[in-house]
Amino acid sequence: WPWARTVPLLAEAGETELYELHARTADRLIEAVAAGNPEAGWAQFVDYSQGDGTWEALAPPQRARVLASTDAVVRGLAANRNPGTTLADVRALRLPVLVLCGAETRPSLAALTRLLAQELPNATRQEVPEAGHMGPLTHPRPVAERVIAFLKAQEAKVGG
Repeated sequence: WPWARTVPLLAEAGETELYELHARTADRLIEAVAAGNPEAGWAQFVDYSQGDGTWEALAPPQRARVLASTDAVVRGLAANRNPGTTLADVRALRLPVLVLCGAETRPSLAALTRLLAQELPNATRQEVPEAGHMGPLTHPRPVAERVIAFLKAQEAKVGG
């Protein structure tokens, strides 16, 4: 999960409490997987990201997709605790970036999207109403619509 590389930026920006909350949640997922109970880890992680009861409300195919990503996500979360990406690195990125945020996401993740939109020189930040952090799974149509509109706008700017 590439977004995990940016979570430590919250600490660099002085949002230490929000960073630690998110890091503890990620650690609990990693620990649950190591203990052989990935579903319990995902339940707390998804409920943290989306709101209490979200994991239970997910349809079995959605849960299966999340569970199928466990190994890659755990490797990414563990590796990204100190990825070396700085706010200076973010500021140096000049290409257009769409920063999407679920309107109902947790404070740490909302703060991260605000920080990225503020620091990226060519960012557009949009919120997806009623979505939490897992918007691509829970609200795929509005997420896709925003991505497509952003890409079309970029294409129009370059005359494509």
